[in-house]
Amino acid sequence: GTMLRVNRAFTELLGYTADDLPTIREALRRFYPDPEYREQLAELFAQDLVYLTSGRSHVASPTLAVRCNDGREVFLQGFLTRVGTELLLAWIDLTELRRSQHLATEAQVIAKLTSWEFDFTSDQLHYADRAGPAGVFLAPRQQGLFERVLPEDEERARAEFFGAVERHVP
Repeated sequence: GTMLRVNRAFTELLGYTADDLPTIREALRRFYPDPEYREQLAELFAQDLVYLTSGRSHVASPTLAVRCNDGREVFLQGFLTRVGTELLLAWIDLTELRRSQHLATEAQVIAKLTSWEFDFTSDQLHYADRAGPAGVFLAPRQQGLFERVLPEDEERARAEFFGAVERHVP
């Protein structure tokens, strides 16, 4: 396929003009220098085209790591739709969101923070420990619940936790 045109926002974000990307094949080569990643995305693009021809109004991509003309990498999500006989691809720039998520995760690891969530309907405690194993699930009244709490904070942690359980508040 041929790239007919790109808008100013596309050029400002990625640094490419329509002349840089005469074909979809060339765009894929420039956006995704890793041949294996490029092949995976080419297959995904082909599936998306099948979905569009079967009547879907649009398809959304997963988050994609895209190489800019100046060598930077940005994270984008694409939305592909058919307009008449042409395909229109719109991008959402997720780069800053990804960077913020990465910084928040790093801060949690440095601070050795753990996030907790109690599900009152199942009477289960779910926690994600950034300083250790993630996705560990414990029943709230098991002995191991407070094993990661500092000894000097255990009494207060128990009072807060079980008080919240009794009041049904997060």
